[in-house]
Amino acid sequence: MKLKKILFLVSILGVLLLIAIAQNSGKTFKGEVSSISFSPDKITIRLENFKEKLIIFNEKDLDIKTGDPIEFSGKKEIYKNESQILIDKIVRYSMIE
Repeated sequence: MKLKKILFLVSILGVLLLIAIAQNSGKTFKGEVSSISFSPDKITIRLENFKEKLIIFNEKDLDIKTGDPIEFSGKKEIYKNESQILIDKIVRYSMIE
């Protein structure tokens, strides 16, 4: 009986570990900002050669402008039949590497 409980607990911990790994293994993308619009609760960014728009909620100090190269990661979703990416992380980077 004890062995079954231990195996059950190890199985549950393994599943939780896999879920945590899956949520933190997002891809990172790069692009150049073609337009950016600010509203009180969100920022919308469009990129050159990228069909989805990027959405950032509750960000006050975003130091990005049109023409800046950025690197970002986030979650893709559909809102009002339009594909968009909710940004988890966004940074401006230098194109000289």
